[in-house]
Amino acid sequence: LHAIANYELQAYPGSLLNIMASNRTIAKGSTDTRGVWETLALDPSSRAFIPAENSGRMFVSPKVETLASLIASYLAP
Repeated sequence: LHAIANYELQAYPGSLLNIMASNRTIAKGSTDTRGVWETLALDPSSRAFIPAENSGRMFVSPKVETLASLIASYLAP
């Protein structure tokens, strides 16, 4: 927890693919900070959603297959 509490965001010298769980519930009064990563990339970024309750669920079949497909498409020349 100490590392997380003291982590300082830094610019990323490239583009990124931000894949988020679309069914994630954001508590009332909370700010959804998942999009912050895109603002740190110095090159244009992409955003994709997977219908999952949280990011951990994206690593379970059948959602992990969707995740793999999104990453493969993003990395393809």
